[in-house]
Amino acid sequence: MSDVGSMRRIFSTAQLIARFSVWMEACGNAPSTISHYARTVRNFGAFLDGCSVTSAKAEHIRGFLASMLDRGIGRTTMQGALFSLRTFYSFLQLGGFVRINPARQVAAGKAPKRLPRVLSVSEVEKLLIAVESKRDRAIIELFYATGCRRNELRELCVEDVDFTAQSILVRRGKGDRDRRVLFGGAAARAVKAHLGKQRRGSIFGVSSATLWNVIRRAAKRANLEDVHPHTIRHSFATHLLESGADLRAIQELLGHSSVGTTQHYTHLQIASLRKTLERCHPRG
Repeated sequence: MSDVGSMRRIFSTAQLIARFSVWMEACGNAPSTISHYARTVRNFGAFLDGCSVTSAKAEHIRGFLASMLDRGIGRTTMQGALFSLRTFYSFLQLGGFVRINPARQVAAGKAPKRLPRVLSVSEVEKLLIAVESKRDRAIIELFYATGCRRNELRELCVEDVDFTAQSILVRRGKGDRDRRVLFGGAAARAVKAHLGKQRRGSIFGVSSATLWNVIRRAAKRANLEDVHPHTIRHSFATHLLESGADLRAIQELLGHSSVGTTQHYTHLQIASLRKTLERCHPRG
């Protein structure tokens, strides 16, 4: 199938979207529909951060949907995005650009409606052991120590870190609100090792998609499935709750405008307790 390989080299994502739009128009779709589908594919291409859309796999699409969840986008919108990608990859199949449609390997009913699975403490340790660089360790340590959203972590600046108080000012988080998050000694050591002599500017200087890929690569090396930045955020919150932290304090650290959003974590805690009961109780 050398022709497929050559097509991948010739056509950029923008060119494929242009051809897709022409095909959509020929199929009788409305201009607004074509624009919406093209925008979804363009956003997906940006999420891939350099990886060709013709090389994308189901896990990339799941990660893209998970990133939408992280931004507070609803389940219906995410299902619409999945349908757009299914149509796009059907077009690529017809043109011989791809052999399979990866979007059809993602169940529409599994568009993230509920909170994703929570890592155990030992799984977080496995993730950290699997990192490939000082930068990657600092990223994962800070994700887990602060519960920051991916876009928030990307925007963190050295000037906003107080190593003495072990806190960071998150500027203009979700809802345009500033908040201060805390971190422990392990994260402090990792960030210092990563920064070296750097005293100003972005802590990581990478794209949002790169942050996602750091987690994905470490998870793959650690043999952990379905791990994304928001998985670590939810693990952070759940582990605090299981250790007796006050729900209002967790709300403040996560930057939730309503404690009702934070209360979702109590369902995860109950689910965890239920598994423990079933495993340990003689009549569980």
